[in-house]
Amino acid sequence: MDLAGPRHELQVLAQLLYKEKCYTHTAQQAVWVLTDHNLLEDVYDTHADTLLENKLVAFLATTLNKAKPQRIQRAPSVPRILRYPLEAEGKFEVEITRAVTIGYHLTDSNLNAIETIIPDQFEGRRGTARFSYMLRLQRPKGKYFICQRRDQQMVKVQEIVLGG
Repeated sequence: MDLAGPRHELQVLAQLLYKEKCYTHTAQQAVWVLTDHNLLEDVYDTHADTLLENKLVAFLATTLNKAKPQRIQRAPSVPRILRYPLEAEGKFEVEITRAVTIGYHLTDSNLNAIETIIPDQFEGRRGTARFSYMLRLQRPKGKYFICQRRDQQMVKVQEIVLGG
């Protein structure tokens, strides 16, 4: 496919997606509207934040010189919740004195793992083990923790509060 024509529009769309921290299925649908001539309506109902969807559809409609489609109002099967960007990074050193299984996870306020940052792995060596991570997600507002799971025990390492 020749991208020489829509290259500028794709660059502007990529900048908008980066600014909005949209790295999900919604972003892919927006790109396909430009590259594969998918329908503008395909962007709707792909993200928890309807304001983001509206912004993307308005941008695409203007770029393609098309009328902005109306959102079809239907009762949502899952309540839509506003999501907030979650960006975290960290480096940890752990002193290992015996064979252990260790990993890092994003947990909710009840310490239930909801994202795996570093999968649980067996460490048979002794000494200092170093771990580092970079996490970028969108989650509903609330309190989250980065936890170290060591032999199935969760230990809080970092607290993250989203949405005030």
